[in-house]
Amino acid sequence: MKKALIISFLTALTLTSMSCSDDKKAPELCSAKNYPVCDGDTLLTCDDNQREKSEICPAGCIGEKGHAECKKTENNDSGISRPSEPGTTPAGCGDITAKGICDGNVAKVCSDDKIKSLTCGTGTHCGAGDDGVATCLRDEPSEPKPPATEWNYQSGDACGSITVNGACSPDGTKLAYCNDQNKLTVQNCSPACAVITDVADCYEPCPADLDLVGQCTDIGFEYCNEDNLHVIRTCDEGFHCGKHEDGYYTCLEDV
Repeated sequence: MKKALIISFLTALTLTSMSCSDDKKAPELCSAKNYPVCDGDTLLTCDDNQREKSEICPAGCIGEKGHAECKKTENNDSGISRPSEPGTTPAGCGDITAKGICDGNVAKVCSDDKIKSLTCGTGTHCGAGDDGVATCLRDEPSEPKPPATEWNYQSGDACGSITVNGACSPDGTKLAYCNDQNKLTVQNCSPACAVITDVADCYEPCPADLDLVGQCTDIGFEYCNEDNLHVIRTCDEGFHCGKHEDGYYTCLEDV
């Protein structure tokens, strides 16, 4: 009787073990020939252990199955995007997504929960690239413009609509700004007058050792803009030059 009970118990245990084993299924392995592939803005790849890996592409995912990749946004060689106006970047992106928006001639894109801004230089404008991401696009060739007429502003004239921020002549050779006596100051520029961050000024070519990242000076900071112009800025009282968290030098508020 005891032997029969023992045999019955062992038989039941064996059947239970077989039943549990039958329920387990080996996990599906990915096939390398089907990867990489896009799943919306996510890039899916198959690693050496045949396990699927995913990577979110901030600028979008492009390409066909087997040849997909994360789209690279247009940028400068340093990888730095200097905002249209130096200053702190707000935390969070609000309504701005990874596809970004155009704010005038400034492309704003959300990356790593921060807004990255890129000011489009001369000959470019902000628009959606092939992947739908806001970026700087080259202007289409247009009809040749007639030669600029002679600028008739003279030093000592009334300021009128010209402010202390100044204005450039149509051909970019002269600068006019309103001085502290509420009169115009007009001067010739070499090589060019340009408007950068809403300030018209005479700008010189960039030194060979200066780039978009810039550096601190005794009174502020300097950098080379997208048009290879040497931009020099002074920090106001209560601010000092320092490296912004996005990697470029600018005026930071004193703590």
